[in-house]
Amino acid sequence: MRSNSRPLTFKANFALAVAIVDVCLFASLSVSLPTKDYWMPNYESISKLGKYASAAVSTDSAPCAVIGKNILAKNGSAVDAAIAVLLCMGVVNPESQGLGGGFLMLIYKRSEKQVYYLDAREVAPEKAHKDMYKGNATLSKLGGLAIAVPGEIAGYSLAHNKFGVLPWKELFQPTIRICKE
Repeated sequence: MRSNSRPLTFKANFALAVAIVDVCLFASLSVSLPTKDYWMPNYESISKLGKYASAAVSTDSAPCAVIGKNILAKNGSAVDAAIAVLLCMGVVNPESQGLGGGFLMLIYKRSEKQVYYLDAREVAPEKAHKDMYKGNATLSKLGGLAIAVPGEIAGYSLAHNKFGVLPWKELFQPTIRICKE
């Protein structure tokens, strides 16, 4: 009787090897990364019951939350605080977001009872066209033609121009300070 088991093919062996290398790299990185507060925050809110007089800032990095809180304390708008926090997150949590990407933002303007939507996602380059990958689909995955134009900073600028109140450079200063420290 013939067995149904087949020897692993080259592709399967290669995939297994890549998976093993990935696990080893992840394990080595997880024990060797710095453990400053912004990597693994141990931060407790001063509002134990989650009650806030006027606003709340929530991030997965305590220093970035403090930056947002400080922007609000300077009478900055919620959009000012969001931009400052997102800039910080791009530095302390670059694997999640940053200047090379894009974002979507919903803004509720209470005085107008109006919701605004901002799509600042990455876009195709200006000279892109529908046939640019015709005959070679690999070009859509590898090389310069596979790269989109980031929308992050342009989106921050659009949001700030419409809803920001603090000077643009003040939103960058706290993150620049973190970078220098």
